[in-house]
Formats: sequence, C-alpha cells, structure tokens
Amino acid sequence: KYVTCFYFVCTVFTTVGFGDISATGHWERVFCICMMCCAACVFGLILGELQEIYSASNTKTRELEDHMESVMSFLGEHGVPKHVERHIKNWIRFQYPQQRADQQSAGIMDSLPLTLRQVLACIMNRNLFKKVPILSRIPNGSGLKDQFMAELLVRMHTSFHLASAVLASHTVPADRIMVIVSGCVTIYEAGHAGEPGCELLTLGPGGSIGDNSLLGDTRWAGAYGGDADYVAADNCKVCYVLVQDFQEIVASSSHYMPIRRLLDQFAHRPDPPDLPEEPTGHEALSNALTQMFAGSLEAVAVRMPRIKNTFHWIRLARTLLHADLP
Repeated sequence: KYVTCFYFVCTVFTTVGFGDISATGHWERVFCICMMCCAACVFGLILGELQEIYSASNTKTRELEDHMESVMSFLGEHGVPKHVERHIKNWIRFQYPQQRADQQSAGIMDSLPLTLRQVLACIMNRNLFKKVPILSRIPNGSGLKDQFMAELLVRMHTSFHLASAVLASHTVPADRIMVIVSGCVTIYEAGHAGEPGCELLTLGPGGSIGDNSLLGDTRWAGAYGGDADYVAADNCKVCYVLVQDFQEIVASSSHYMPIRRLLDQFAHRPDPPDLPEEPTGHEALSNALTQMFAGSLEAVAVRMPRIKNTFHWIRLARTLLHADLP
C-alpha cells in the first residue's frame, strides 16, 4: 500500500499521470485536486531553484566569455596579429576570474567594520603566510599572533604577473614580502635573470620572496644568504605586504612588544667584509697573471654549482622545519 501511494503521489507531482490509479469517489477527486494544486506549486519551485543553481554556476563563465568577446572585438578592430592575440587570451583567462573574485571580496570587506574585516581576512587567508619563517615564530599567547595577522592581512595587496616577468631584481632593494598564490617563480643568479643554466630554485604556491626584508635585509634572497633575481616561470598571482605597513603595525601597540623583541633578535646584521692580506713579490705576480688569463666562463662554472648547492640545502632545511614529522 505504501509503495502504491508513493507511486501515485510521484505521478501527480511530476505531472506524468499514467491513469492506472485514479479517483473514483467525490472526496477522492477533491483530494486529488488539492494534491495537484500543491504539486504544481512545488514543481514550479523546484524548477526555479534548479535554474538558479545552474545560472549561478555559469555566471562566472558567462562574464568571462562576454569580456573575452569585447576584447577580441577590440583586437580585431586594430588588426592585432594572431600570436599576440593568443597571448592576450591566455592572460585574460588567467587574470580576469581571479581579479573579479578579488574585487568582489574587496567590496564585501569594505562594507564591514574594521574588527569584522580583520576576522574575515584572517579566516580567508589563514594559511597564506604559513611558510614565512619569521611570521611562523610569532607566539600566539593571548591571541597575539591571530590579532597581528588579522591587521597584517587587511593591508595585503595583490598583483598579477605575466610569464617571464621579473618580480624582484637584485638591483632594487627589497621593500616587501611576497607570497605566491598561483603559478611558479624561478630564482636566478643575481644579474642573470632568464638565462639558461643560471636557475637556482623554483618556488610554487605558498613560496615566499623577500622574507628577510622584515628583518632589515634589503636582499630579496636574503633568507638564502645571498641575492638573486626572481622571474615568473608562468602567469602567476602574488600577494604582498609592504615592509612599511608591517613596521607600522608592530609599532602601533605595546601589545606587540614580543614581536618587536623577536624582530630585534633576528635582525639582519651584515658581516664586515674580510680584507685579504695583500700578496707581495712572486705571489702577487702569479695572482695577476692568473686573473689575466683565467676565463670568466670557468669562474662562472665553479661558482654556479656552489650557489645552487647552497640554495638547495637551505630549501631542504626550511622544508624539513615546516614538515609534520612523526
């Protein structure tokens, strides 16, 4: 009986109505009429909800395609070559959805009070600076770390970079800490950005650039004990916080005194250069001849493996420090 009743209700609610089960009495017909009216309303609501779900899932895709159409129309009017057009399309497909999402998030964040904005920013980006050594050392007693990170994340900025773009050059002092959100960044020996064979390391999502700028080190690769150039291996998105903003937050409250002590403890103090003893006589002549006739390629060949080994060992040590070992 229960199966027969359920079968009858389903045929009515889905408007199929096979007719194999039908009302015979007056009250049965009245009941069926009421059930059909309810079924029409419920069926309409279900269809409406399904349509909204489908529309919501395709809104971003439609926005992207509409934007792409306008861009392609603009490029066609100006006779842009096909190979350039292809690069532009790839860039838009990478950047536009993420930029739209960031704008929507920023609009919501701006409408909130500062306290709620900090809480929301901390929830949304709780793991963003997880791999930054100096920030991972901040103690969380009395919610110190959470409060500090909430203020820091509110001042966070976002930038997008095209493949092969230089994110950080050794000729420019490090004034921010950057964290890779998507894409990869390759570290090159200082002064050899983009040159084959000069790659030192590749950073993926979560990797940080300019860690030690928070400690007063103006070298982008100061955390690795040297300097280097950072080049986008592919299209990438980066979040960054300026050192000036970081320092303003630390100085804004006496509650952050433990963080100030931590920064003082690990502050960058450049080593004084070692002055070699000046050779004399035959030794000086031998050194001069060696420098004169030694090829620069041989010097680079000797130096590069050492730099690469240093970078890889430091990278391995930092990975092990953050690994959850049993």
